[in-house]
This record gives sequence, structure tokens and C-alpha cells, in this order.
Amino acid sequence: MNKYYLLFVVALFCSCATTLKLENTVWYNVTPAEKDGVKADVYTTLYFGEDDVVNINTSVRQGATMIVAPCFTAYGTYSYSGKIRKGIEVHIKGIDADNMPVSYDGIIYKKGMVLVSQDSIAQGYKMAENLRLK
Repeated sequence: MNKYYLLFVVALFCSCATTLKLENTVWYNVTPAEKDGVKADVYTTLYFGEDDVVNINTSVRQGATMIVAPCFTAYGTYSYSGKIRKGIEVHIKGIDADNMPVSYDGIIYKKGMVLVSQDSIAQGYKMAENLRLK
């Protein structure tokens, strides 16, 4: 009896440990960019809120100097399903600052998330583990 109880507890722990809640998490991507010979980093930040709402902001930094402060890029809704072990599928649909539709599909693994936009551009994101939206 104790053996079955122990197996049940281990199975329960393993199934819980492989889930991820996107609610109230922050994810970011840093992409090197250059314009007219001036190099900088473009930061894209995803804020996954409650009620399946996601906000996307963009900023630009050059070293320690903020060239473009974080500004609204897009917002919409998200859905996700699956477990980390096999990859969690993520879908984002919304509109951008110009009221144009945006759509991203991706997958989350232990080390990060890859999102592919409707124009087939893939970007990798990392969760800001020390930030929560609450």
C-alpha cells in the first residue's frame, strides 16, 4: 500500500512540476539593431496578464542610455496549452499601435519561448523570473 501511495505522490508531483502559468509573467527579447552606423539594442517585452490579456511594449537602448522609452506596440489576447516536457503551445492575437491585426504562434520550453509572427519572423524570449505583474 505504501509503495502505491509513494508512486501516486511522485506522479502527482511530476505532473504539477511540468505545468506553467503564463498569467502575471513578463517575457523579453533583446535584438541588436543598427541605423546609420549607430548600434543599439531593441527590447521587446510581453506582459501576460489575467483574463488572457497580453500587452507588448518596445524600447531601444544604447549601452546604459535609453534612446526610446518603453512604448506600446500591440495588445490582444493569448491562449496556451500543453506541458513543458513536450512544449507549451502559445497563440497571441491582437492589434498593433496602427490598429493592424497581429498574430503570433509559438512554443515554450524550459529555457524560453519562441514566437513566430504572421510574416514568419521568429524571435526568442526569456522569462523575467524576478518580475511578476501582481
